[in-house]
Amino acid sequence: MMQMTTAHRMFLQSIMSQGILNAREVKHLYQKCCTACEVAIGDAAALGQFVITINSNIRPFNMEIKKGIDEVDGKQHYGLVNLAETAISRLASDYSANEMELFKKMIDVIVHSDHGSVSSIDVLNLTDQLDKKMTKDAAEDLMDQMQKQKWIKQNNGEIVLSVRTLVELDQYLRETYEELLLLCNICKQICLQGDKCDNCDTKFHLCCAARYFRGKHTPKCPGCQRSWPHSIPDTTVQQNTSPAKQTNDTTVHQNTLREKRSNGTTHTVPDAVTNAVPDAVTDAVPDAQPRRRSTRSTRSGQSS
Repeated sequence: MMQMTTAHRMFLQSIMSQGILNAREVKHLYQKCCTACEVAIGDAAALGQFVITINSNIRPFNMEIKKGIDEVDGKQHYGLVNLAETAISRLASDYSANEMELFKKMIDVIVHSDHGSVSSIDVLNLTDQLDKKMTKDAAEDLMDQMQKQKWIKQNNGEIVLSVRTLVELDQYLRETYEELLLLCNICKQICLQGDKCDNCDTKFHLCCAARYFRGKHTPKCPGCQRSWPHSIPDTTVQQNTSPAKQTNDTTVHQNTLREKRSNGTTHTVPDAVTNAVPDAVTDAVPDAQPRRRSTRSTRSGQSS
């Protein structure tokens, strides 16, 4: 096993402090650490090996850098996961028991919804169900804090689970909602926001559907071979997406969520959700999946 250098330790400490990074940020961090330690900056393969070295050294301590997909923009993200302790229990050190109860209720509503989101108003109303009273102002402050720490995303009154939550709480979600969750047919990760076949349990993230159905004039469900009932997202690949454009794409996605909530359909999907970013360590970093227990594909209800 190759030992970690100062550059490796700087990289690891940065991921620990920032929580979650997208592929472009990971590449920039790698270059920054190499420069600071006067180490030659390698290519994509070198970056992949760099991360493998870190994982091989921290895995004996039940830690691992894992990757997950952002359900809004389809980008790969990377975070440090504790394999021996669920993140939901570690969150208890940052939030009060009452705040944790609200967050769990928020997750429960999102998982049970057909659109993978919850309105901020509905979250505020959840405070009436808490064992200990919480004001609406305190609930709003909690949502703002959780967004700053990248646990949730808020846009135009809609709240979705962020990629950090999907990566770090992957085991908690799979074990708590084992009978309810569906996995994306392509990336095999939890799929809360996406399109599902009307005939079977096949489900896709929008970005994964765009890749899978690209160039297919008569798209069919890979599960049952019937005609895919949903519109196919725009497959335009955009190499250099500006922050303003990313914000706009997120807004379009959230507007689509509200459309689904109001009319009960999943036939409308946002365009341009397959923005490409440098994904240098995709093959080197394991997906956010638990070591134990696989999620069943049964679409049956589960009480919280």
